[in-house]
Amino acid sequence: MRLTTSRAIALGAGAMLLATAAIAVAVTGGDPKQPTRSSSPLVSIGQPISPYRAGNPAEGWIEMRAPHPTSGEPYAVLYHEFSKRRRGRSQRHTCAEVGPERRARAYPVRDGGSCVVREAGGPASPLGFSWGSSDGGVVQVHGQASPEVRRVVVNGPGGTYEVPLSRHRAFLLLYSSKARGTATLAAHLRDGSTRFWQIRVAPEFSMAGRGSATAHDSGGRGDWSVSANLRRTGPREGQTCAQFNAGRPTLEAAAPMCGNLAKDAIFADATHYGPRPARGAFSPGPRSPKRLIVWGAVAPSVRAVRIAGPGGTRSLELSEVGRAFIAVYPASVKPAAITLAVTLGDGTVQRHRAPRRLNAVTLAAQPELEDRRIGLRTSRSDPSKIVLMATLDRPASRFEVTLQGREVRMRRTGGPDDRPRYTGIYDRDRGVRRSFETGKVYGSSAVLCGGDACVLTRVRSRLR
Repeated sequence: MRLTTSRAIALGAGAMLLATAAIAVAVTGGDPKQPTRSSSPLVSIGQPISPYRAGNPAEGWIEMRAPHPTSGEPYAVLYHEFSKRRRGRSQRHTCAEVGPERRARAYPVRDGGSCVVREAGGPASPLGFSWGSSDGGVVQVHGQASPEVRRVVVNGPGGTYEVPLSRHRAFLLLYSSKARGTATLAAHLRDGSTRFWQIRVAPEFSMAGRGSATAHDSGGRGDWSVSANLRRTGPREGQTCAQFNAGRPTLEAAAPMCGNLAKDAIFADATHYGPRPARGAFSPGPRSPKRLIVWGAVAPSVRAVRIAGPGGTRSLELSEVGRAFIAVYPASVKPAAITLAVTLGDGTVQRHRAPRRLNAVTLAAQPELEDRRIGLRTSRSDPSKIVLMATLDRPASRFEVTLQGREVRMRRTGGPDDRPRYTGIYDRDRGVRRSFETGKVYGSSAVLCGGDACVLTRVRSRLR
């Protein structure tokens, strides 16, 4: 069974921590009792919707929605893809992010996420999924079914239900914090066999625990929390990314921050947090408290972190997973009043005053298609060839287009660095011959790379 690598950057009220104790057994047999749509307050079953473009930039699709079991707020599945060069070969990754739909619409899709490598032969397991619980204790189960799966059924707290699949065969289950017991996912395959996976349903992996560090809010807003984890896929592979959550009642997730703890002992920030006039994916809302938040993560070689500021010097708690830390001060405190002291394993102490984005790593800007368009025209000198034309907003280290199942390498043919022009040739006489019709619209996908990080963009073009 393949479990997706979940990121600790949550779209909702907390970070998802993966549990890996699911059990898979392949059997041949009939269906359980005929399921019905969810009518239980213990479980919410995701329903497919008409897909619409989402993400930041809008290269993904929101295609499934489920109401939160407690609040009723719409949760959504955002599907997106990207490509990356690894050991000289191109790997395509498929990603599915889950969280409140209002946040999913602006999710940073080029930052990777909960992704798996899409293998040439298809998934090794009929179901690839991840599961865990957020700060509110709601257990989220989400993933994708392979083409060999005919239908999916779940039997657990709240009853037995059909699990619908979205256009990209994603599914979503939300179990209430009051749900207890075991949920069994059954994948009924097209060859007549059935496979089962069992999942413990209980809020055992909440933010308040080994996956996070917390800090008390003296203003009565409840504890703030921070979590971090190592990215194993995506453009930030090898980096550690952290994210903090505001105290009650908002429980908002702030924008993530990443660093390279293989090189640096710490990455940290002292940032003022509070209401913003224009709210974005990770912007504080109108009810957000005004605070100075000092947060980040440290490498395994670090023995301790101490913070000096108004009120004295004290040690900071480190989360067991990701080694994240957080401290909360009134908004009147300035970053210049803060000093972090990092004690390494050999006793060496590093001191960092006013840590503003200390050792934080930003992603290099990646090229984008002008107007999201690739031009197609039949070659005037050789009608057996199709000419592909595109303009980018910056030079690409690699630019390939897959048209009619064939990859075309795009080469720069002119233009300034802020509007470079690229051209590629599709030779219809090479390999399997494909038919083309003038005036017809053809779908294609473009792999655009800036450095080692690549993104996948889907394009529709009319042949001229």
